[in-house]
Amino acid sequence: YFAVNGGRNVEIGSFAFDIAANNKAISVYTTLQFLNSADVWVDTSISDANTFKPIYRSSFSKDNDYVLKYSKEVTGYHYNKQTNKRTAIQDPAVDAFFDSYAYPYFLGLLPLTTGYKKDLAVYDYKPENKTNIKRTRIEEVKNNVYLSDLTGEHKVWQVSVFEEATNDKYEYYIDKDSRRILKIEILANGQKLLLIDK
Repeated sequence: YFAVNGGRNVEIGSFAFDIAANNKAISVYTTLQFLNSADVWVDTSISDANTFKPIYRSSFSKDNDYVLKYSKEVTGYHYNKQTNKRTAIQDPAVDAFFDSYAYPYFLGLLPLTTGYKKDLAVYDYKPENKTNIKRTRIEEVKNNVYLSDLTGEHKVWQVSVFEEATNDKYEYYIDKDSRRILKIEILANGQKLLLIDK
């Protein structure tokens, strides 16, 4: 995990992930560990293996914990450790949507081709939101080549994504053969960040 500073990639942490899949569920487990810090973010997202509908989501960090269970409604809690405030979550779940944490792992399953565009409904809980279902727009897909220091040259789909929920822009570099995410460029609040597959 890197921050781009003056044209240099400055390592700020490591993002480890494990994906477990069977005929019922796809589970994504991640740990974000920041350099020179004891701060660790541990996240879990579980989705139905056939429909990709979300089932469960949790996030635990130094500042916040939250747990969501998806069914006919979204239930759970959010706990702000700084203010010691616990908020119960109860949201209707009328329309189909993806969990905000899971959808990037499903991008490679889409019928990607040059010029492909798509709007995705994504659930992204934040205590201040009036509504937690926001649009995530695949704005452009194009051919590209990604050169990895470790594995060499890869033909990739470069997928440009804009998240309404965060106002962040993402560039996903997805291997055309394996559909593995090799690199993610993030533009968030004017700061450029990189996630690079090691």
